Amino acid sequence: MKFSLVLLFVLVLCTGCSKPPEPVSTLVPVAADQLIPTLKDIARTGEFEGKLNSLTAGLEEKGLMDQAVAVQSFSRLTPAEVKKAAADLVKQLEKRAKSAS
Repeated sequence: MKFSLVLLFVLVLCTGCSKPPEPVSTLVPVAADQLIPTLKDIARTGEFEGKLNSLTAGLEEKGLMDQAVAVQSFSRLTPAEVKKAAADLVKQLEKRAKSAS
């Protein structure tokens, strides 16, 4: 009887461990030329769900770490605060773009 339980346990353990790994989804960052339009859209609507991680990755790729941190804080803000924060980021990025040209 004990042997049967041990055999069953090992069989269940092996079956659970032999599952193929789940595919890892890759994050596609927002393109550099789409950062400001994406932030403008967030500033207008206050909606950022589904955009947060790719927007953060796009900002990080461009070397805008402070702005990426600010975007990550959106999830802790009210919709009105998100709109204001996104509008402020748009101003920062537009100012940065002007000074770079």
